[in-house]
Amino acid sequence: MEGGKQIIAVLVLLVVIVVAVVLLTKNRASSSGPSSEILSKPIEMIDKESLELMTLSAGEWKDLGSKNRAYKNPETGKYNMVGPRICASCGAKIPGPDVPEGASQEEGMKIAAEYMCPKCGQRAFLDEQPE
Repeated sequence: MEGGKQIIAVLVLLVVIVVAVVLLTKNRASSSGPSSEILSKPIEMIDKESLELMTLSAGEWKDLGSKNRAYKNPETGKYNMVGPRICASCGAKIPGPDVPEGASQEEGMKIAAEYMCPKCGQRAFLDEQPE
């Protein structure tokens, strides 16, 4: 009888170990990268030159790649696609101003305050006035 209890105890322990390994593997696989739900989310971008709006999934933008904070336009091959901003003067979707890497927050705000909307020609960001 004693041997039978030991065999049952070993089998139960093996089942617990297998279940633990399966759960850990499943959790590690799901946390290793973005979920398919995130990658399928539609993201709208605007071309900085042509002002064309384009919507692709997050996964498609990721696959196209980015350089200097802009994604590749699949039609032109140029890295011109950025998230659109709304012009405070006309309400149009426009690209934001180019702020140099390493610029301070104050420099970025000054550039934004002086930025003119490429569609209406008016100041695009009224709430960000230069000093």
